[in-house]
Amino acid sequence: MIIKIIGSLFIIISSSCVGFFMAQKNKYRIEELEELKKGISFYKGSVNSMGYTVEEAFYQASEKTKYGVSKIFKLAGDICSQKKASSVEEIWKYAVNRSFENTYFDKTDINTVYSFGLAAGFMGRQEQSENMDIIIKEIETIQKELRQKSASEVRMYPSMGVFTGLILSVVLF
Repeated sequence: MIIKIIGSLFIIISSSCVGFFMAQKNKYRIEELEELKKGISFYKGSVNSMGYTVEEAFYQASEKTKYGVSKIFKLAGDICSQKKASSVEEIWKYAVNRSFENTYFDKTDINTVYSFGLAAGFMGRQEQSENMDIIIKEIETIQKELRQKSASEVRMYPSMGVFTGLILSVVLF
């Protein structure tokens, strides 16, 4: 009998933890999108105002950001320094693909993340700056949608985790 009670408590607690984690996932995604915005701004400022090379700008952005975004910028800087790719777009795509699993970005975010690489290495500085501003606005739109979605999920997922644990406990024991 005690083993059944302990097993039931374990199931309820573990499913509740899964529910709480799922509720926080969008929060982490919003934070990483904010870091990407910050990294793009630092990159833009480093190239346009400070006159840094692409490699130096990637390293500067990696130092100013956190989480997986910092790793993407650092890897892009490393690839630049090794001269392994012919364009900034290739460098950025490679860095994103290698570091994607270390982020909370969703597959729907990937096009926005890729668009930075296209904007960073394709046009003149003025056009790059304008396109990066458009990317930042797109990120802000995604964040706004996520905040609205997250408000309902923060209440729903923890409750769902507890109820799932209770149902599993009843069914199994």
